[in-house]
Amino acid sequence: MSYRAVVIDGRKIIKRVVLIFALGISFMFLSLMLKNGQGLKIKAPEKILNSEIPVMSSENKIGEAFNKVFGFFLSFDKADMKTALFKEMPVAYAVAQGYLMNNTVEAGEETVPKGEEKPIKAISSGATPVMINNQTGFSVSPEAMLGESLSLNLKGDGPKVLIIHTHTTESYTPEGADTYNDSSTDRSLSDAENMIAVGRVMKNELEKAGIEVIHDTELHDYPSYNGSYAHALKAINSYLEKYPSIQVVLDVHRDAIVYDDGTKAKLITEIEGKDAAQVMIVCGTNEGGLEHPNWRENLKFSVKMQNAVNGDYPGLMRNINLRTERFNGHTTKASIILEMGTSGNTIEEAKYSAELLGKSIGKFFNSI
Repeated sequence: MSYRAVVIDGRKIIKRVVLIFALGISFMFLSLMLKNGQGLKIKAPEKILNSEIPVMSSENKIGEAFNKVFGFFLSFDKADMKTALFKEMPVAYAVAQGYLMNNTVEAGEETVPKGEEKPIKAISSGATPVMINNQTGFSVSPEAMLGESLSLNLKGDGPKVLIIHTHTTESYTPEGADTYNDSSTDRSLSDAENMIAVGRVMKNELEKAGIEVIHDTELHDYPSYNGSYAHALKAINSYLEKYPSIQVVLDVHRDAIVYDDGTKAKLITEIEGKDAAQVMIVCGTNEGGLEHPNWRENLKFSVKMQNAVNGDYPGLMRNINLRTERFNGHTTKASIILEMGTSGNTIEEAKYSAELLGKSIGKFFNSI
């Protein structure tokens, strides 16, 4: 005879009671509106809870404290009631957020439907001398910028560089793979597989060069990918307030290139007998309408830095990408995005690039 264990989860019981209570209030409130001839005016669940249970309003300190307790015990956000469903159905949450690696849920045995296997193609797009892929309406000259001076001072005490990852969970292709599944997301919560691992290598190399670095390892794109730049901007401003000596902000990402036939590109170059993922600098501007008065300083910094890296490791760098979006580049006069390879590269190729880039820009920073 077999037996099934019955586990009583107090947190789930409380959660369901609160949900039932909230739904009851919602229907009661709806009935009252219809009865009084007010018409059908649907409120968000959060507003219903706040209006019917005033202590849950976050507009005061008592409400903030109550909400922290509410979120801790019930494990969902009352401002986003679908999180209650996701907590009851982990697979639905994982699929909705796109954090499945190799179609597998790390904490369980469930799998999502498999897609098709597509090829990965190695290509090289090295740029020597410095060239700019200008996607804006602005006129720029890398040759002229090379002759201009930078308004930076990296001498003195205190950290000078902040490494951050707006899209922290971006990850790479497993070692040795020449195909990928087109239903995979190329994201990981593991800091051994995502951008944190790449940033860690770069930080170590800069510190070897005597550059003091702050490395932010917060997950700015998890649990919500939307709003990740706003989330990262809040962190950047916090660091700049705490460490006013910071003048360089390196937002370290990885690119993704997929052709019309589904082939995924890995950008590769051989340096000193070893494969390295090629690197692209992305600079934002104010053409999109957001304030960014120093974007030309950022671009000048990028041109000079890339020129230095080209001298040390020809073929490592791709064309600089100048964009209409701001990308938080307004925070300092040397705030840029670094795309470390693509999703077709491996983590080891990206880490090797971070090592080479860290060595080269460490020398460049010391020369400013």
